[in-house]
Amino acid sequence: MNQTTTQTLNNSTNQHINHSTVFWKVGILITVFIFSYLEVILSLIRTWSGRDDYSHGFLIPFISLYFVYAKRHGLKHLQIQPQFILGIFFTSAGLLMLVIGSIGGIISIQHISILITIPGLVLLFLGTAYLRALSLSIAYLAFMIPSLLGIITTRMQWPLQLFSAMTAAKMLNALNMPVFQHSNYLDLPTMTLEVARACSGVNYLVSIIALGIPLAYFTQKTWLKKIVLVASAVIVSIILNPIRVTLIGIWAYRGGEIVHGPLHIFQSLFVSVIGFIFLIIFSVILNKIPYTTRYANANISKMSC
Repeated sequence: MNQTTTQTLNNSTNQHINHSTVFWKVGILITVFIFSYLEVILSLIRTWSGRDDYSHGFLIPFISLYFVYAKRHGLKHLQIQPQFILGIFFTSAGLLMLVIGSIGGIISIQHISILITIPGLVLLFLGTAYLRALSLSIAYLAFMIPSLLGIITTRMQWPLQLFSAMTAAKMLNALNMPVFQHSNYLDLPTMTLEVARACSGVNYLVSIIALGIPLAYFTQKTWLKKIVLVASAVIVSIILNPIRVTLIGIWAYRGGEIVHGPLHIFQSLFVSVIGFIFLIIFSVILNKIPYTTRYANANISKMSC
């Protein structure tokens, strides 16, 4: 009995010592990262400041840290088991990308290397259990890197340009306004409108997803509701852009000058603003939909009988 008690106390003491080292290890991790990536971080800040469609980048690191904070109780129960080989491999790969990007003047490589170096440091100092627990926090950082998201958004721009032009043309025709749509152009009696790349709405769609994920994560209790919230915001945002183009067409047809119209409602920012409003309203509505495991279990019991 005494031996068992002593062993339990030793295990508790060792666990306390292991987790007390997390603080200085995390401190070293953050210090090394900031020292290595100071110039890259400053370049990201300049990008966020210069582009309205990526101004959400300022929020991403803080939201990511809040994801970590929300898991703080679960992290306390994880065992620290540093994976030196994997940690050194990923950290070295990330830092190598940083050096190559710096020498070659390719800032996109430097930005993307962040998502390689951070997992490497977590593996090196804390282990695979922590990497799994922090996977959402780390992956979410991708939303602050325009060069990485650009690989995806570039392929989406042309289809969304065509979708916006075709849908807007049908809306204008339904309103008895003569319009001829060819490719991404809308020919009106007074002028020709072009749904340009910047008008596709895809970049503001990224902003909505970036802010919709934490909203869904912290306000919805089930994964189904979280997925429905983000997916619905994406769908509404895609639909909003043709509506914006239609409003521009109406404005132009009635003699308005194409300078984005009154109150800047014709700007692409219109898509994200309305999308954010919808996101908040729909999250409240989803929360009011009851979900009881007791009812679900009762249905299962009846079916099994």
